[in-house]
Amino acid sequence: MAPLGNLKGFGTNDVTAVIENRPYSSVTDFMDKTKLGKSKFETLVFGGTLDCFGEREYLYNWYHEFYAKQSRKPRRVELFFEDMEQSDCFEIKTSFSPIELETMFEELNGFSIQEDLKVKYKKLFTENSSLKTIREALDRNTNKHFRMLCKVRSVSTFRAKSGREFAKLEFTDGVDSIETVMQKINYSRYQKSLKAGNVIILPVQLAEGEGIYIDDLDKKEIKVLES
Repeated sequence: MAPLGNLKGFGTNDVTAVIENRPYSSVTDFMDKTKLGKSKFETLVFGGTLDCFGEREYLYNWYHEFYAKQSRKPRRVELFFEDMEQSDCFEIKTSFSPIELETMFEELNGFSIQEDLKVKYKKLFTENSSLKTIREALDRNTNKHFRMLCKVRSVSTFRAKSGREFAKLEFTDGVDSIETVMQKINYSRYQKSLKAGNVIILPVQLAEGEGIYIDDLDKKEIKVLES
């Protein structure tokens, strides 16, 4: 994780407020001491700096559904249990997908932390010698059909000069990444499996000088490991 001062939108005065008011016993204690506003708090939440206080989705909803509303009311003096968190009952009204959280983290920190899928799924690679990482797939496999373990990093659409619409997909295995395109009409049939954030085993073919093609999905199934 980047230093606080490297977080996008987090200035020197903000860093000073965080450092000079340490330590913090809870997220409520943190906010009461630092007096940070909504945007600064969200920067810290989605930048991963406040993970010690809870999951990012939880912290976002805690602020909007509890803390911000409480701060507009007269503060109640607590005579006992000063070390306990306030009664923070609230609804999780706003949800974030894994890819949304990952994207915000990358934008705020300026870099990404990705899992090495070959390490995470070591057993699968041991049991199936034909399963490839992206690097292995690109290494001397021209014109061969194989299965590639990867994560759908992003999906976007574009229209060619001919007027035909295509989907551009980026895949990563935590070490390398690769892109390919397919007709949008075909992508729409498999978009549930090819959704951004999914970890999949994808049937592909490597074409000489042209990268990978997604193989015949009518006959070869995409296996979703994580969604």
